[in-house]
Amino acid sequence: MSAPRDPQPIEPTDAAEPTAILGDDEPASGPLPKPRGDDGFGILYRFFFRFQYTLLHIIGPPRLTASMDPRTRLKTDYVRRRDLHRQWKASLA
Repeated sequence: MSAPRDPQPIEPTDAAEPTAILGDDEPASGPLPKPRGDDGFGILYRFFFRFQYTLLHIIGPPRLTASMDPRTRLKTDYVRRRDLHRQWKASLA
Protein backbone atom coordinates (compact mmCIF):
# COMPACT_ATOMS: atom_id res chain seq x y z
CA MET A 1 0.00 0.00 0.00
CA SER A 2 1.51 3.29 -1.03
CA ALA A 3 1.09 6.58 0.78
CA PRO A 4 -0.11 9.65 -1.13
CA ARG A 5 2.74 11.81 -2.33
CA ASP A 6 1.22 15.10 -1.21
CA PRO A 7 -1.16 14.63 1.72
CA GLN A 8 -1.67 18.38 2.19
CA PRO A 9 -1.98 20.15 -1.17
CA ILE A 10 -0.89 23.76 -1.31
CA GLU A 11 -3.84 26.07 -1.65
CA PRO A 12 -3.52 29.01 -4.06
CA THR A 13 -3.25 32.42 -2.47
CA ASP A 14 -4.94 35.56 -3.66
CA ALA A 15 -1.73 37.62 -3.54
CA ALA A 16 -0.03 38.15 -6.88
CA GLU A 17 3.40 36.59 -7.20
CA PRO A 18 6.26 39.11 -7.50
CA THR A 19 8.00 39.14 -10.81
CA ALA A 20 11.23 40.67 -12.06
CA ILE A 21 9.70 41.55 -15.41
CA LEU A 22 7.87 44.85 -15.54
CA GLY A 23 4.70 45.09 -17.54
CA ASP A 24 4.00 47.92 -19.94
CA ASP A 25 1.39 49.35 -17.58
CA GLU A 26 3.68 49.46 -14.51
CA PRO A 27 5.97 52.46 -14.20
CA ALA A 28 9.36 51.73 -12.67
CA SER A 29 9.54 53.27 -9.19
CA GLY A 30 13.28 52.74 -8.86
CA PRO A 31 16.05 50.37 -9.78
CA LEU A 32 15.16 46.69 -9.82
CA PRO A 33 17.01 44.29 -7.52
CA LYS A 34 19.95 42.59 -9.20
CA PRO A 35 19.02 39.10 -10.48
CA ARG A 36 20.79 36.43 -8.40
CA GLY A 37 20.66 32.68 -7.86
CA ASP A 38 18.56 30.98 -10.53
CA ASP A 39 18.35 34.27 -12.43
CA GLY A 40 22.00 35.35 -12.28
CA PHE A 41 23.91 36.20 -15.44
CA GLY A 42 27.48 36.28 -14.16
CA ILE A 43 30.66 35.50 -16.02
CA LEU A 44 30.78 31.91 -14.69
CA TYR A 45 27.22 31.21 -15.85
CA ARG A 46 28.01 32.57 -19.34
CA PHE A 47 31.22 30.52 -19.56
CA PHE A 48 29.55 27.28 -18.49
CA PHE A 49 26.59 27.94 -20.80
CA ARG A 50 28.94 28.14 -23.78
CA PHE A 51 30.86 25.09 -22.56
CA GLN A 52 27.70 22.98 -22.09
CA TYR A 53 26.17 24.17 -25.35
CA THR A 54 29.35 23.26 -27.26
CA LEU A 55 29.55 19.83 -25.61
CA LEU A 56 25.91 19.14 -26.40
CA HIS A 57 26.55 20.15 -29.99
CA ILE A 58 29.54 17.83 -30.31
CA ILE A 59 28.59 14.77 -28.24
CA GLY A 60 24.99 15.40 -27.26
CA PRO A 61 21.84 13.74 -28.52
CA PRO A 62 20.47 14.45 -31.98
CA ARG A 63 17.90 17.21 -32.39
CA LEU A 64 14.76 16.33 -30.47
CA THR A 65 11.39 18.02 -30.14
CA ALA A 66 11.54 21.51 -28.65
CA SER A 67 10.30 20.37 -25.23
CA MET A 68 12.87 17.54 -25.00
CA ASP A 69 15.96 19.08 -26.61
CA PRO A 70 18.60 20.02 -23.99
CA ARG A 71 20.21 22.60 -26.30
CA THR A 72 16.88 24.38 -26.75
CA ARG A 73 16.27 24.38 -22.99
CA LEU A 74 19.75 25.79 -22.35
CA LYS A 75 19.26 28.50 -24.97
CA THR A 76 15.83 29.58 -23.66
CA ASP A 77 17.19 29.81 -20.10
CA TYR A 78 20.14 31.86 -21.38
CA VAL A 79 17.83 34.26 -23.25
CA ARG A 80 15.58 34.59 -20.17
CA ARG A 81 18.52 35.41 -17.90
CA ARG A 82 20.02 37.79 -20.47
CA ASP A 83 16.73 39.69 -20.77
CA LEU A 84 16.42 39.96 -16.97
CA HIS A 85 19.98 41.28 -16.79
CA ARG A 86 19.33 43.84 -19.54
CA GLN A 87 16.13 44.93 -17.81
CA TRP A 88 18.02 45.36 -14.53
CA LYS A 89 20.74 47.42 -16.30
CA ALA A 90 18.09 49.61 -17.96
CA SER A 91 16.40 50.27 -14.61
CA LEU A 92 19.66 51.68 -13.24
CA ALA A 93 19.92 54.34 -15.92
